[in-house]
Amino acid sequence: MRKPPHPGNRSPEKDCPVCRQIRRFLLGAGFLLVMMWAQPQWELPAGFDYGTLVGDLFLAAFVLVFGWKYYRYRQEKKASSSQVKPIQPSDAPPR
Repeated sequence: MRKPPHPGNRSPEKDCPVCRQIRRFLLGAGFLLVMMWAQPQWELPAGFDYGTLVGDLFLAAFVLVFGWKYYRYRQEKKASSSQVKPIQPSDAPPR
């Protein structure tokens, strides 16, 4: 039996964004649990400071996401400001 769609979902064929995100998280967590259970004997190559490498990757990801969000914010602000009608002298309230 098929479950009914989410009430906020407009299309019965598609899942809501939260459902998709939860499903992705569970798939990733399941993969991680399987890898922890299997305990592969992988070893990282010597000669790298992996703590610093992971920190630098997180910093780069943060800078990229911040830049992208700021760019989108500026684009939306520009689009909304171009839709605002300037006040004409004839539209001004009487004094």
